[in-house]
Amino acid sequence: MSDPAADTLPLAAEFPAATRAQWRALVERVLKGAPFETLVAKSYDGLAIGPLSSRDASARPIAGRAPGAAWAVMQRLDHPDPAAANAEALHDLENGATGLSVVFAGAVGAYGYGLPASQQAIARALGGVLLDPGVALDLDASTADVGRLVADLVKDRGIAPSATVIRFGFDPIGAAAVAGGSSLRWNELAPAFAADISDLAAQGFHGPFAVADGRVIHNAGGSEAQELAYVLAVALAYLRALEAGAIALAAARRMIYFRLAADADQLLTMAKLLALRQLWARVEEACGLSPAPAFVAAETAWRMMTKRDPHVNMLRSTIAAFAAGVSGVDAVTVLPFTIALGLPDRFARRIARNTQLILLEESNLAKVLDPAAGSGGIEDLTEKLCRAAWSQLQEIERVGGIWAALERGLLQEKVAAVRGERQAAVARRKDALIGTNDFPDLAETPVTVLDAEPAARPPLTPPSNSRRCHRYGWRSRSSSCAMRPTACAKEPARGRRSFLPVSASQPTSTRARRSRRICSRRAASRRPATTRALPAVTRCSTHSDNRPPSSPACAHRTRSTRTKVPRPRARLWQPAPASMSRTRPQGSRRHSGRPAWPISFFQVAMQSRCCRQHIVSWQPTDPRNHWHQAMPGMIL
Repeated sequence: MSDPAADTLPLAAEFPAATRAQWRALVERVLKGAPFETLVAKSYDGLAIGPLSSRDASARPIAGRAPGAAWAVMQRLDHPDPAAANAEALHDLENGATGLSVVFAGAVGAYGYGLPASQQAIARALGGVLLDPGVALDLDASTADVGRLVADLVKDRGIAPSATVIRFGFDPIGAAAVAGGSSLRWNELAPAFAADISDLAAQGFHGPFAVADGRVIHNAGGSEAQELAYVLAVALAYLRALEAGAIALAAARRMIYFRLAADADQLLTMAKLLALRQLWARVEEACGLSPAPAFVAAETAWRMMTKRDPHVNMLRSTIAAFAAGVSGVDAVTVLPFTIALGLPDRFARRIARNTQLILLEESNLAKVLDPAAGSGGIEDLTEKLCRAAWSQLQEIERVGGIWAALERGLLQEKVAAVRGERQAAVARRKDALIGTNDFPDLAETPVTVLDAEPAARPPLTPPSNSRRCHRYGWRSRSSSCAMRPTACAKEPARGRRSFLPVSASQPTSTRARRSRRICSRRAASRRPATTRALPAVTRCSTHSDNRPPSSPACAHRTRSTRTKVPRPRARLWQPAPASMSRTRPQGSRRHSGRPAWPISFFQVAMQSRCCRQHIVSWQPTDPRNHWHQAMPGMIL
């Protein structure tokens, strides 16, 4: 066999070696006096991304999935009708999918739909699906009851649990983060969490069982470092809970897997997925374990899907799937391109499935282990992300772990700040969304979605610093919404959700009800942008101050007036002091007098656009308007 070095052709030997100084001189000539820093981009974590990076000759491939092995092609199973979901599942498995991401109503990735979490629905949806030959199931649910129901189904079919490939997806911290709190504290949830996993492992299931789901942060608008820090902190909490449940660390780490979002920013997505493996290896070393590759699943980002010109979503999903595939993930789920408009039909599901099949079978992306190894730009960005995420992880650990950080609103504040920056960048077209804020297609062809009733949404817990909003039930004290901060007495009759009950002591006169219904949002387009109108109040002709409607403090003749005040700049949610913390109502399932969390990630995704141009809709019959919708025509 010949020497590999002798076979290498020196193709560049005839050309003079180029230096960085020569390249810089050419760049300065093209810039024509503009500063070189204009070529340096900044991520939302403040990381500098330069235009050129030198090759890192010392870099080594980061161990991910097995070399040459293909990732699992996962397909969503989220139709609310179990019979229709079963038909789609069988069709997908017959046409190239190797696994099913079973999404249940109320889960992080439900996006308004999902299977009912019942034994009959699970059995009907998975009817005819062969579980023992190795069809992978990835459960996306909000409770651990779903895992037990699936385990019972396997037992009823007489299948050996060891022959199945089921990722159970237990994520109590993620469910609490989305809901804005929990009736139990983590030290009360952790023993049951460990007991459920121990029971499934004792039955013979291999797992993994618990997931650290970064979509909680990503869907709310967070940055890459925030997403990494969150999943690491959650995985650490689960690792400690399993160790406290008498499970050895070496076995406990194999019971945990990760699920991250992959978006259309190819370089940042690749760096994030590669950084996750390096960071988790560092955690394993700190625990005295030899690093072993963790199972990492990726889903194309929900927040990048647009309602306007949805066909462009195919391109975004292709870039995201490519970035996830070359980063060594073990499973990829591609969201159908019409998911922002409703429940996707079979054509949209086929495009999502075939996107992965083309990347695997025609582009052969899985044949090379870590093809970005040694790339200066990727290696530099991965290193910066590792440092930024590790710093945020240390901050979370200093306050007592992820549960304590969520209770204090530490993560919510930071995610809300980044989300505000993203929205401003989109509004100014600094971040281009083709078909939405750049090159819109005014004559776009409508797409088809299924006529399915959205699943019931779980109620939101209002933040402790919120006040009642006549339309949406609550609003931030710093919000620019000018609605009267009282609940409308006719909310239930209109079918709208009111998170705080109408007080019995509120006046119910005709004038009071009319005053409460006044909403300046309808007249916003007719007023200058620098002012906002307050609701109509009564001004006494004798006194100089304003009196509330039907006020018994003044019996003089009154007249209706409107007052204009400067419109404050939209600010982010501010955590309330401890004295303002709202306790759970006595009618809740478990009343312990504990304060609710300052804000949930549901509300982070809603907060800055609550009452503007009916952008966020709570009409349960409209699948196109849901809590993740941030701006007209786009999901951010």
